[in-house]
Amino acid sequence: MQDELLLGSRAAALREVLRSLECDGATRALLDGFVPNVPGVKPCVPTAAGYSEPLLRALVAAGVDFSIDQLGELDTLSVVGVDAGAVLYRNIDKRADDIHDAALRGVWRFAVASERELHTVAGAAPGASAYVYVAVQRTRDERGATPQDALRLLRMAPESGLRPYGVAFHVGTRPVESSLYARAIDRCGLVMRRLEQLGTRVEMLGLGGGLTQHASQQAVVDAVGRLPYRPSLVIAEP
Repeated sequence: MQDELLLGSRAAALREVLRSLECDGATRALLDGFVPNVPGVKPCVPTAAGYSEPLLRALVAAGVDFSIDQLGELDTLSVVGVDAGAVLYRNIDKRADDIHDAALRGVWRFAVASERELHTVAGAAPGASAYVYVAVQRTRDERGATPQDALRLLRMAPESGLRPYGVAFHVGTRPVESSLYARAIDRCGLVMRRLEQLGTRVEMLGLGGGLTQHASQQAVVDAVGRLPYRPSLVIAEP
């Protein structure tokens, strides 16, 4: 409860900071829907979106988390005072050298969606934590693991010297139906439930982008209620 109140106060603070920024209409429309107004959910900003330094500094001051797709984005975050240990490396097609360099700089959480990527992370950053992206729509061009494969990867993580850290999904950049968002939560919940039955609880659940748009829809509320437990960290992107 205290964690939810803390995150709620951070979200409120972030909304106040973003409202105070001077920006054009398009940016304002983005910022108005930026913060997931859901108790216990922490905003996580993808640095790849190319936000300006003043905006990044405002986000840092408001206490949000950050993710990167490329190693060079760590430099951007370092300039505004973000500790690498607080950053998620969300790209699921990373070079081993980039993983190694990121780990040396303090990044310890890496996204995977395949056995190949899991082994790459294990070889480049022994002892790191892995979280698995779960596919949502099962389209040919979608990146992500099936729930069955996600479970297998998380079970393989300790054997590879990695910590099974979490599950996540991303519904894409286009508007989607709330039913699809709810199905994505259910798919992650399936992995969480089965893994718990095998003795392991994940520590993070990533709800992708668009949560603010869908949070009040009954299908999404029901899907959240069906989760077997609430991980200690629940994040959502703008």
